[in-house]
Amino acid sequence: ELDVPRRSAPAHSAHRRRGPRSWLPAIAEWRNWHLPVKVAAVLFVPAIAAVALGAIQIRGDVQRANQFADIQKLIELRDALIPLNTDLQTERWLAAQKLGTNTPFSAATIRQTANAVDHDVSVVENLGRSLLDPNSPAGIRYQGLVGQFGGLPALHQSAEGTTADVVTVISSFSQVVDASLDLEQALVPQLADPQLTGLALSLNDLEIGQEQVRAQESIVAVALTDRKSVV
Repeated sequence: ELDVPRRSAPAHSAHRRRGPRSWLPAIAEWRNWHLPVKVAAVLFVPAIAAVALGAIQIRGDVQRANQFADIQKLIELRDALIPLNTDLQTERWLAAQKLGTNTPFSAATIRQTANAVDHDVSVVENLGRSLLDPNSPAGIRYQGLVGQFGGLPALHQSAEGTTADVVTVISSFSQVVDASLDLEQALVPQLADPQLTGLALSLNDLEIGQEQVRAQESIVAVALTDRKSVV
C-alpha cells in the first residue's frame, strides 16, 4: 500500500475556517487576558461609550436648540405684527377723519404714520421671508399679507390726498389689518407649547375684537359727519 502524502490546507483556507468567530471565545474568556489588555479595556471601553453617548446628547441638544430658536423667531414675527396692526389702524383713522369729516389734518401727520407702517412692513417681511414654509397654513397667510403690502403705497397716497373715496380707503386698510390678524392666528399652532399657544390665542381674540371696534369707529365718524351735513 502506497502512502500518499496529505497536502496541507493553505494558510488562507485555515484563516477562513477560523473566521471572525474564532475571536468570540477569546473575548468571552476575558479572565485569561493579559493584565495590560485588561487595563486597556477598562480604560478605553468606558471612554468610547462616553464619547458615543455624548455625541447622541449633543445631537439632541442641537435639535432642541434649533427648535427653541425657531419658536423664538415665530414669537418675534408675531410681536412684529402688533405694531403693524396698530399703525395701520391709526392711519385708517386719520384718513377717515381727513377724507370723511371736517376735522383738519395735515398731510405731514398722516405721512409720519405711513412711514411707521412701512417700517413695520419691512420688519415683518424680513422675519417671515425665510422662516415660514410657503405651503404651510402660516406661509400661505404670509404670502396673502405680502400681497396686501403691495397696495400700501397707493393707499398712503389716497390717505394723504383729498379726492379718494373715504369708504374705499377704510375698507382697504381693514383688508390689510385682517390679513395681518389671519397670519397671527395661523402662527399660533407652530409655537408647540400649550401655555404659549393658549396665551397667543387669547391675545389674538382680543386683537380681533379691538379691530372690529376701531373699524366701526372710523365708519361711524364718517357717517355722523354725513348726517350732520345733510341736516
